[in-house]
Amino acid sequence: MKLWSVSLLGGCLLADAVVGYHFASKADATNSLVIQLSEPLHLGGKTYTTLCAADIPAMRKLTIQDFNGQEDAAVELETDDGKKATAHTCEEWETLNAKKYYARNGSAMILQFPFVQASAIFTAIQFAQTPKVSYIKQVGVRNLELLPVEVLPYRESDDQALHEQLTAQGVSIAELIKRKLVKVSNDDEPTKQSPQFVRLLWGGKLTGGPLGNEEEWELKSAYLQEIARGDFSGSGLEEILVQAGTHEAGSGFTYGFCLLTRTTPTGLFQFKPCRGNYGGFGN
Repeated sequence: MKLWSVSLLGGCLLADAVVGYHFASKADATNSLVIQLSEPLHLGGKTYTTLCAADIPAMRKLTIQDFNGQEDAAVELETDDGKKATAHTCEEWETLNAKKYYARNGSAMILQFPFVQASAIFTAIQFAQTPKVSYIKQVGVRNLELLPVEVLPYRESDDQALHEQLTAQGVSIAELIKRKLVKVSNDDEPTKQSPQFVRLLWGGKLTGGPLGNEEEWELKSAYLQEIARGDFSGSGLEEILVQAGTHEAGSGFTYGFCLLTRTTPTGLFQFKPCRGNYGGFGN
């Protein structure tokens, strides 16, 4: 799949070796912008690989399907006082959330994931604009030399202080891999995985010393999955809509969505929150 995944109607791209890539295009209405998805979305019995902002209101009413598009998905949500309701579409899920119906157990949290994913994608694309400049055209989540330490969640104050120190120093995940504090999952080597996905493994604390011969299931993991590209925040810069998650044996998992971008042609990636409440990294 293409790493460069924004389709611009009536536009062209001008390369500048010093400052990045600048877009020159006709004045498009925001709702005419077409976004190509890095991973397909299954809705109402169809598979979508591109989305247009103008179509989002109707698509919110379509039934959500599982990751392979084989079966309709459904999730039961519940209020604090025990009232229950079931969502089959993104619109139903969002409406119930607004009325304080939420997933109350691990099973429901797993079942609601495709609804969270669809809502995050729809909301991002609904407000997407044609970016004016890009510093990420030829890079993505597998460029470990550009990933900052903050992609690895922390739990305690000591870990937070170390993460903040390494972030201030501009230390990248690639540097932590050289120090043998982090490694890439064996299942996610470049020859086996798409360029839009990476899974990182570490001991849970960066103060724990170099990794040894631990099995993957013994380590904490964090993944980043590219969903789409565009200017989703109105910053003028091209951004990557990213699905992120963590897993630790005995502690379950977390997932969320955020934006990933660069503001200079030489800096590390920076993270921004998405519009809406989609979790994030769970620090």
